[in-house]
Amino acid sequence: RSTAPHPRTPTPQPTPLHSTMAEGSETAADAPSGEVPDVIQSFLQYFHKHFSEHNYYELQTICDSTFQQLTERFFSASPWPAAHLVAPLVDNDEVFLVFYNDLYYRHIYSRLQPTMDQRKSSWENYNKLFSLLFDREASEALPVVIPVSWLWDIVDEFIYQFQEFRQFSHKLKSRSDQEIEALKSNLNLWNAPRVLEWLNTIVRKSEIVQHLSDSDDSPVSGFGNSNTYRMLGYYSIVGLLRLHCLSGDYYTALRVLDSVDLSQKNGLFTSVLPCQTALFYYTGFAYMMMRRYADAIRIFSVSLTAISRTDHGNRTYLYDQIVKRTEQMCNLLAVSLSLTAQRHVDESVQGLLREKVGDRWMRMQRGDIAAFEEAFSKGCPKFVNFGNANYDAEERVNRSHEPVKLQLRLFLNEVSQQLVLPTIRSYLKLYSTIPVSKLARFLEVEDEVLRSHLYSYQYNTSSIVWEGGSALDGTTLSSADVDFYIEDDMIHVKDVKVDKNYVGTFSHLISRFKGISGALEDGRRGRRHSNRR
Repeated sequence: RSTAPHPRTPTPQPTPLHSTMAEGSETAADAPSGEVPDVIQSFLQYFHKHFSEHNYYELQTICDSTFQQLTERFFSASPWPAAHLVAPLVDNDEVFLVFYNDLYYRHIYSRLQPTMDQRKSSWENYNKLFSLLFDREASEALPVVIPVSWLWDIVDEFIYQFQEFRQFSHKLKSRSDQEIEALKSNLNLWNAPRVLEWLNTIVRKSEIVQHLSDSDDSPVSGFGNSNTYRMLGYYSIVGLLRLHCLSGDYYTALRVLDSVDLSQKNGLFTSVLPCQTALFYYTGFAYMMMRRYADAIRIFSVSLTAISRTDHGNRTYLYDQIVKRTEQMCNLLAVSLSLTAQRHVDESVQGLLREKVGDRWMRMQRGDIAAFEEAFSKGCPKFVNFGNANYDAEERVNRSHEPVKLQLRLFLNEVSQQLVLPTIRSYLKLYSTIPVSKLARFLEVEDEVLRSHLYSYQYNTSSIVWEGGSALDGTTLSSADVDFYIEDDMIHVKDVKVDKNYVGTFSHLISRFKGISGALEDGRRGRRHSNRR
């Protein structure tokens, strides 16, 4: 799931608990109803011991490995022991039980189908967890040490469960009268304003923005002195980025990244790979939807290159997440490349595009609107309706897909405006001057329609490109290789010289040269070996 913060320390040596797990053969079904199997009792006491002693690296091993192993062996089709059964084993430690419940409900959402009561209890547990951490004076920060991978999972799961509930609550067609009444009586359950309020509170009280500013004028104190609080604040920034993207507010999504430098090679986001991929995915998607295709290409390319160079080890659940995110980014990158004149990406990224997108990429470059629809549907996030459904409507309908359809319609409207642009460009390159009426006849459109296409051409070939600073900063640049102006119904055309970028060419040639050199060296060694024989 994640790696420990740098510098990395050696992995702790196995403890007696690991031996107990290896030797035992008991399953959850073997224990009487309401009882906890002996090996799970030992694990929970061991877990609580290291939680209380703030043993970071042992907690990381427990969360990333031991808990997963026990889940596969004992609870692959059933929930973990409820908190009231665990409490006597851990001295009724309220703080530990709240964090344990995070794992408990996450497992239910991952492996089982949560009931309405479990959705409600999980929401209440998150409120309790955040209240325990932040509803206190800064000087009385809770002395907890939580691995960064667990902190990321807390924020990530918090937003996932919100997203899942919003979709659940808008699928009314198959709901029973009892379920409808339960939804009507819990209108504040997983409500968007409260979710946003919690994330903003965590960011503010953790003082992560001051910490990232690196300014002497922004000292940190209280909550900001704790790495647990700071990292929870950092992951909440990524959470806000995700939430605003899910609502379709892409400007605000990028605005929350003002304090995050995506160009840092060792930024805080690199400590947990799923955080890094989520950060770059939602940032790239926001850029794409704001027509900043060059920036979207840059972000997606950087992330895909980083993923291709990362060893996921034997963490299958992490590998599955990354594969899915890779496919999404490949589809969105192909869309961005097809909507701009920039077609140069790293050779390894091009290989990924051919593997993951294939023929769809070529169809988009030919202007196939259906290919754009397919790529967007496969690459976009699961948008949600932030408001409550109309539970009193006479006809119960499913409206969970309406936000996705809305964003798709807006996207395809943008694409349709650009499909005619390559044809216009090809004609303009043939003339230095051409009457509007003549070009309109070539294109078989009315003069006024052509004028709107020409204005659209100038608008769509200009976009903001990031050159440093915050995510929203940038300079307006044109990607067109043909410029023109209209005067007295006459189009005056002038060529624009585009500076060629030879970095990709030289990188490709250097790579080929190294391969040839290596092959020659291997051949020379082989001849020497045969001569000796």
